[in-house]
Amino acid sequence: MLKFFKNSMLLLALSAGSLAFAGHHPAPGQYAVSADFLFLKPSVDDTYFVLKGAAGNANPNGQRANNDFDFEPGFRVGAVYALCDCNQAIEAHYSYLDANQNRTITGTGLWATVGHADLVSQFENFAGSASSRNHTLYQNADLSLSQQVYCSPCLDSYVKFGLEYAYFNFHEHHAFINAATAPPATLGEVARKSRAWGIGPQVGFDVDYDLYQNCYCLPGTLSLCFGGSGGILAAESNTTVFSRTTAVGGAQTTQVSSGDETTWRLIPALHARVGLNYSTSFGCYDAAFGVGYEFTSYIRGVSRSIWPDDIADGFAHTSYYNYDLQGLYVSAQVAF
Repeated sequence: MLKFFKNSMLLLALSAGSLAFAGHHPAPGQYAVSADFLFLKPSVDDTYFVLKGAAGNANPNGQRANNDFDFEPGFRVGAVYALCDCNQAIEAHYSYLDANQNRTITGTGLWATVGHADLVSQFENFAGSASSRNHTLYQNADLSLSQQVYCSPCLDSYVKFGLEYAYFNFHEHHAFINAATAPPATLGEVARKSRAWGIGPQVGFDVDYDLYQNCYCLPGTLSLCFGGSGGILAAESNTTVFSRTTAVGGAQTTQVSSGDETTWRLIPALHARVGLNYSTSFGCYDAAFGVGYEFTSYIRGVSRSIWPDDIADGFAHTSYYNYDLQGLYVSAQVAF
């Protein structure tokens, strides 16, 4: 019986993260198309932007506020063609996710924790508000060849080799407003952007274990599907930073406005997926439906330019952070 969607594959290790997956393994000579609804939570290390402490405290004693992403909708589409020989299939997928997250903290005893050191030193223990806006865009496309390596009445396994392309960016904007009557500055703004794209090889596997087949009450096959993949991307990346304060009366001071030259580097990626898949036939068509959870991590995928010294104003270094995605998927496929 045709087992669709042999879900899990994970995709790619890439530069910036890939969500593509190996879906359905149709019968020789068949084509299959798929569509997934994704509900994913992007995560970037260190999205803290302000510390809220007790008013009048001369030291930053309190809890830092985080503007981490929530779960956001995305999609994936794919196509598969099963070769007529050798239990092989050619697969292609495209994934897309666009996410925004906003947060504002108000009150007294606020301490800015991001930006050039000259800006941060002007927003210590202030009364007013701190706002953070984060945005990320993720896109992925992959092409792979799968080979069945084991087949039994209830267990099938596949290995996959292919090529992956990934693009993602991460933009953050922070604003600090001092409501005091005579502050050193009334407004502080920090903007940081990181972008990376890359292409590289991937290798992965799929395993499908049939929980039941053609039950009298429900025809078709219910399978437990899991898989994983790893890869490495040859990636181009760069980062920019902007930090500015506005004083009483409107005078503005820019502490830093800098963009790094583009650099090439290797970004490893890890992926995993587990879920349930139900496949059945409708006349001349086979269909499969799946639901599960997936994980993706791009190691050191995000770069930030850090300016930590208010004496040596030009001292700077670049720090690297993981770019992660996790969440639910709901999938559907048709083979013909």
